[in-house]
Amino acid sequence: MAKALGRSLLWKVKISGVYTVVGGLRTRTLTLNNAVVDVTTADSLFGGILNSEIEAGLQKLTVDGTILFDSDTTAKAVMDAARQQTALDSEIAVPNYGTFQNAGFIVTKLSFTGDHEKEMTASITLEASGAISFS
Repeated sequence: MAKALGRSLLWKVKISGVYTVVGGLRTRTLTLNNAVVDVTTADSLFGGILNSEIEAGLQKLTVDGTILFDSDTTAKAVMDAARQQTALDSEIAVPNYGTFQNAGFIVTKLSFTGDHEKEMTASITLEASGAISFS
């Protein structure tokens, strides 16, 4: 993967039918985990040795970051989703690779931080629920 600035990893939320950039993610981590299912059986013998057989299982997409919201509209949409435990239809654009899309991103953590003389930021964790699309 070619070099890309961290600020190029974008999080967008669908508001009124349009994907809108939520804000500047100051720090960000996108984690795609793939758990496996062990399907080893007695028939998995090869030359008298039992070989482990695995298949793809659970896939989980998590996004962590510290964000400075772009507007009150996007901040309210995210805060409402966290408070009401509702899903956000979101896109996560990964530079030089593609875009993950999921209509069921759940805010699993939202906390606010602010120094007296500086802007307020939020620390957020999102987890995708359901099928994850990629383009």
